[in-house]
Amino acid sequence: MNKGTKIALAVVGALMLLCGFGAYSFFTSATQRLAEARAEAKPTGDEILTLLAGSWEFDVIELRAADELTEGRSEAEVQEEMDEWRQKLGTLVSSQGEVTESSIDLDGGSERGLIAIYTADAVFENGRATVVLTLTRSPGNAWLLADFEVLPAD
Repeated sequence: MNKGTKIALAVVGALMLLCGFGAYSFFTSATQRLAEARAEAKPTGDEILTLLAGSWEFDVIELRAADELTEGRSEAEVQEEMDEWRQKLGTLVSSQGEVTESSIDLDGGSERGLIAIYTADAVFENGRATVVLTLTRSPGNAWLLADFEVLPAD
């Protein structure tokens, strides 16, 4: 093997090592960021669930609502859905929730925001249900409610 080949192999090896270290650093950082997101979103999920299902009034959660909550529907339509849940389930009595998923919303390689799925087993005045909240957070902003789904127990 001549000297030029040895140098080329050394350069290729060094580049592979640097790429491997960069990928390791990226995934370690992303994993840590997602763990932090889960921890940050949990108390917000607890709070928003209490506000949402404690009254089923849009006005109560309006300040904690992301634009996505009313995307494709009016505030009145969201309130109609809440009215239906109030009639079926009543208000929230107790709940046990956790963040079951989290992801980083990327735009061209830079963080555009975080998304967390908060799931709670909830007891209401008139029954039980699983409530799933989709929470979003833009860099530097608070967690907001982007969507909710109520799955009544059978």
